Amino acid sequence: MINYKAIISIIIVLTQISASLLYIIDTLKGKTKPNRVSFLLWGVMVIAGSASLSAGFSWANLPVIVAGAGPLIIFLCSFVNKNAYWKLKALDYICGLFAVLALILWWLTKNPLLAIFFAIFADILASIPTLIKIANHPETETKKSYYLYAIAHTFNLLTISTWIITETASPIYLFIINWIFVGAFYLKRGKHEKTNN
Repeated sequence: MINYKAIISIIIVLTQISASLLYIIDTLKGKTKPNRVSFLLWGVMVIAGSASLSAGFSWANLPVIVAGAGPLIIFLCSFVNKNAYWKLKALDYICGLFAVLALILWWLTKNPLLAIFFAIFADILASIPTLIKIANHPETETKKSYYLYAIAHTFNLLTISTWIITETASPIYLFIINWIFVGAFYLKRGKHEKTNN
């Protein structure tokens, strides 16, 4: 019998890899300037997948885990081209600090539910600097990558077999946050249109 969830998960992972490759290429060219705080912490967010695995493996977890590899590679690539540098501000460091504290709290808890909560909270804090950057400087990002990530995490919802919080929290969160990233690209356009009216 064909395991359709496994097939969907593989397609999702390939979509994520494609999204990361697009972003990596633009970063190496110096066209895209990733926020290093966000991408370093997102790479560590493989912990979110590990927290889910502590409650048992499901195909919905696979894309969550793979999602941690791309950002780490992008973080490293940002050091290759000096034009890919994005100047960090106080808010970036503050968000990064609290995200690290949330990760430490994950290490201190043995409760799968709390582990997932702290991992997601850390990811939210890591996302704030890049969300602000996308809204104000969308030209420094690779929009296609965010669309692909959002599509991948939308399809990932189809792989959820048991609708319990320990299995669904991370996939649902990633679905929401990735579409928020996509929406952030249109915030500046909306502000610009209001200014011209």
